[in-house]
Amino acid sequence: MYKSYYASDLGLIEVVASDHFVEGVNFVEEKDASFLENDLTKKCVLELMEYLKKERFEFDVPFRLKVNKFQEKVYQEVLKIPYGRTQSYEGIAKNIGSIASARAVGCAISKNPLLFLVPCHRIISDNGSLVGYKAGLDLKRQLLVFENSL
Repeated sequence: MYKSYYASDLGLIEVVASDHFVEGVNFVEEKDASFLENDLTKKCVLELMEYLKKERFEFDVPFRLKVNKFQEKVYQEVLKIPYGRTQSYEGIAKNIGSIASARAVGCAISKNPLLFLVPCHRIISDNGSLVGYKAGLDLKRQLLVFENSL
């Protein structure tokens, strides 16, 4: 596995990739001292930088989600949410044909291995409140304000 790091204003972001796919984008406390970069991790960092400068609204790097079938359905639905828009957990559950599974949708989203690329920060409560985000509610609020969706 290859890694690159981006010290953003939001925190240190780690990008993990195989030879062909980005497989992880998460906030970390410190760099892995023995990391090796590849073209894919570097490209993903560049796209993250462009996103955080409002020069990019979608990501082009190839990525792979190593998740179960339910999570895959949830993440594919999350990927449909445009920049600057939000969707509710209940809306996602309804859209995947599992209207009673809003909590399961929340659980799936909490395990998102690809922050930013799979924009789970765009998921809010049905009443419009901010709940749950792997990287913390303060960051979720910042990202939604940044995207002008709050």
